[in-house]
Amino acid sequence: MLYDDSLRELPIRQLCSKLVGLHTFKDHRFRIVPERAGEDLDDICRAFGSCLVLMHLKDIYERYSGDDAEDDERYSDERILSFLQKFTDEYGAYIESLSDEKVFEILGVIEDPKFGWMLSELRKRCTKSTLGER
Repeated sequence: MLYDDSLRELPIRQLCSKLVGLHTFKDHRFRIVPERAGEDLDDICRAFGSCLVLMHLKDIYERYSGDDAEDDERYSDERILSFLQKFTDEYGAYIESLSDEKVFEILGVIEDPKFGWMLSELRKRCTKSTLGER
């Protein structure tokens, strides 16, 4: 290989940071998400999907739990975990095989212990559901 893998992933992380969050077109709000993970994904597609999914999970958590959330948007921890679980059910294949080090590379230090716990729970559930399918 002629280049360092970490340098290859830097532009992917920068692109994902621009795509993450809710976008608006006319009266519609949407998220840009990766294609469904399949066994035929190459390393670049998997890196892009993993990065985008983790950033979306963090954005969803911050949107509905943080100080920035308006009173009518702030949800209970259980409801937030439910949203995160639904998102992970769709796109969890991208994060099930990530190491803690890779999650740190993508998200940086997770300062909110509640988000750290929720992310850990979701990763455990992804792993359990994958093992259950085998």
